[in-house]
Amino acid sequence: MPFQMEGRFVGMVTDKMRQFWCGLHGHDTLRHFAKGRLSLQCTTCGYETPGWDLKRADLATRGVEHEHRVNLHAAVTSQINHASH
Repeated sequence: MPFQMEGRFVGMVTDKMRQFWCGLHGHDTLRHFAKGRLSLQCTTCGYETPGWDLKRADLATRGVEHEHRVNLHAAVTSQINHASH
């Protein structure tokens, strides 16, 4: 039992030292991919940003592309109609 407590204490101290290092020098972030999600994760202390939901971003982008195509079609149709009159 004392060995387990000592191991936990050393782990806790190590985690605190990593957090302290990041507090002084900033996080060393890398892109972290998970199912349909992108975030940044620190390689030193393990901190992870809230990230982005890629599935929602994909749906939102598709909506913007569709809206752009509809607006472009309306503009071209309008110019054709004005040119023919």
